[in-house]
Amino acid sequence: MLNKSQSDFLKVIVKCINEYGHIPSSNVLSEKSNVTIQQVNTYLRQLTEKKYLEKTGRGQYQLVELHENHLDLLRHIINFMQKHKYCPSNKELTKLTGRDDQEVNRSLKMLQQYEYVQVVPNKGRHIYIRKFV
Repeated sequence: MLNKSQSDFLKVIVKCINEYGHIPSSNVLSEKSNVTIQQVNTYLRQLTEKKYLEKTGRGQYQLVELHENHLDLLRHIINFMQKHKYCPSNKELTKLTGRDDQEVNRSLKMLQQYEYVQVVPNKGRHIYIRKFV
């Protein structure tokens, strides 16, 4: 799980990928995130250790692809919402996917981290789809 500063930095990376098509240099990330280059390198190392990024070369990184389980959960959410016209509960998601509550929550967090969905905290049935697959 990411802390707030790591999560904010990952959001900057995702925005940069959308803008440039790749993760830019540490200098650009430093500018975009308003942190020092040393902090950028620390965040890159931490995100790599937590398997959000993978190193592809000297100073080059890429996002780890979403696992098929995460995309499968997204498809279940979309199908449920199209059929019922409201969001599924976590209990319904565990039943639909055959996964336990922790797996569903982990996948939801990954989907939210990569901005596929937005989950409103402390509200059941409040998942907003932001990107379709």
